[in-house]
Amino acid sequence: MSGAKYAKHNKVRFKSSEDRENGIQMFNEFFKTIEKEKMTGHIILESLSDPKEAIVLTFWETREDMDRFYSQQNSSLANLVKKQSLCLKKCQREQIMLCQDCIRIHDSMSVAN
Repeated sequence: MSGAKYAKHNKVRFKSSEDRENGIQMFNEFFKTIEKEKMTGHIILESLSDPKEAIVLTFWETREDMDRFYSQQNSSLANLVKKQSLCLKKCQREQIMLCQDCIRIHDSMSVAN
């Protein structure tokens, strides 16, 4: 996610927990195919309290790249939405600007037990 300044927050509600599993697999496969886009990365978070909910965060260097990707002219995204429509109940999107002073990822970080 190096260089990311913007993110798109996608709160996704699936029809069932099984649909969430299938939907997340579709998202991951989709993201592998769009490496040529200007997206710098993505994270998929599965809700612990709601087995039908997930959050998909996509990260972008520029707002223009993000807006272009999420536009109605993006046929690859439209095809994903069409496939997902069988298992999706609802999707809400929100644009976010990342606070660069708050993002610190260190390769040498370790977790103590």
